[in-house]
Amino acid sequence: MFPKPSSTINLPSMPATIACIVNVTKSAELSAEALAGAVLMDQSITAKIMRLANSAYFGRRAKAKTVTECVLVLGFGLVRNLAASASILEAVFPRHAFPGLSWPAFWTHSVATAVATETLHSHITGVSRKDDESAFIAGLLHDVGKMIIAYAMPVEFAHVITHCIDYGTPMFEAEESYTGTNHPLVGKELARAWDFPEGLPDAIGSHHSSKNPAKFADLTNAIRTGNLLAKSVRGNYIVSRKERTSAREILGDAGVDERYTDMIMTQIRDGIERCQDIVAWGRDLPYYAGKAA
Repeated sequence: MFPKPSSTINLPSMPATIACIVNVTKSAELSAEALAGAVLMDQSITAKIMRLANSAYFGRRAKAKTVTECVLVLGFGLVRNLAASASILEAVFPRHAFPGLSWPAFWTHSVATAVATETLHSHITGVSRKDDESAFIAGLLHDVGKMIIAYAMPVEFAHVITHCIDYGTPMFEAEESYTGTNHPLVGKELARAWDFPEGLPDAIGSHHSSKNPAKFADLTNAIRTGNLLAKSVRGNYIVSRKERTSAREILGDAGVDERYTDMIMTQIRDGIERCQDIVAWGRDLPYYAGKAA
């Protein structure tokens, strides 16, 4: 299933359907009908795109009844990115519980980070949500490397969680000790291998770094700050780990003018509430309530 190596980790291969969707979006003859036809090749992806287009977060008052209408609601780039994201998640969504970690809470955090990243990126750049094809997906997939590590190296991943709980070590540092790689690097390599838009791989790969890639500093800053805000708003997914930094402090450290703090946080909280259809994807994920022995 994972034929391509990433240091000691193998990455999921891009399915033929996603390769077709990517090629269609690069075509000079791109149309809503052509992209819809490529999406319809995969029933699972079709169902997710339909649900997303009609969700409270992305949707409109009149429900889209066809995939072509969904493409028109979401836009070519976002459909392409959402389809690839849905396929990735289908391949690596957790199937096993790990003591000390809640996968449903992990998925809620991923969705919250997506909302926060898109909100912040819009504030920083002035680009509207409707015209921003990468920020939501970058936030949603910022921790996908953790799912891949958990799938490929479950024993080592269990040690990572225990180490984080016992010593308070940042997860990416514990991952390096036990697996020889880390989730930002794995996520970056996956985004590159799956031909995500320029900037998104580097932003995912740098979301725990103190340095921003010069060309995509705004997106990286939005992911990094969005990740922290999501934990502040929704809590952590690792047992006993508490977030002690307030949203106001996090935004201040990111250089956001204090006058906009309340507005941004209101937009993020409202956006998370409107994403409950997406959060619901993770409700049946495995969850071991106890701490590792």
